[in-house]
Amino acid sequence: QTELDVELENRYEPYLHSNVYVDYENFMDLEMFVKNTFALYDHDEVFERVKKYFLRGYSYDYVKSFLVKSGELPDIQRCFEKHMGICQDLAALTVAMFRIAGLPASLEIGYCGKMPHAWCSVYMNDKWNLYDPTSEILHKNRKEQDYTVERWY
Repeated sequence: QTELDVELENRYEPYLHSNVYVDYENFMDLEMFVKNTFALYDHDEVFERVKKYFLRGYSYDYVKSFLVKSGELPDIQRCFEKHMGICQDLAALTVAMFRIAGLPASLEIGYCGKMPHAWCSVYMNDKWNLYDPTSEILHKNRKEQDYTVERWY
């Protein structure tokens, strides 16, 4: 194990790029969609419009929720193309969209109540704002204290 001491010019820089859990590096259709759809808006408006986009056009994939294997990575491309996914797909796609639009965002994995779950947080207005696309789509009324973060990417 190697330990590195790193200084970043912008401490939110890691939350603005693709990574193994939020992998959109070679997904040009998504980048073009985000840039064409949200480019003219400030961060507050991008946040609200992305939320509306998911609420109007996406659904939860109940079949995949029973078939998913432990350790399986989110599938952003399938989620974007089919307009459906499980919590980790929906959250990872949301994070990718926010990041492409220039908003630092984090994919968060942990528990909502006692259930394993994934959601995201977006940094804007000098604070992290929790957003759970799955809860929005399923019209679940959850509070921030219902969430326990174990890992973030």
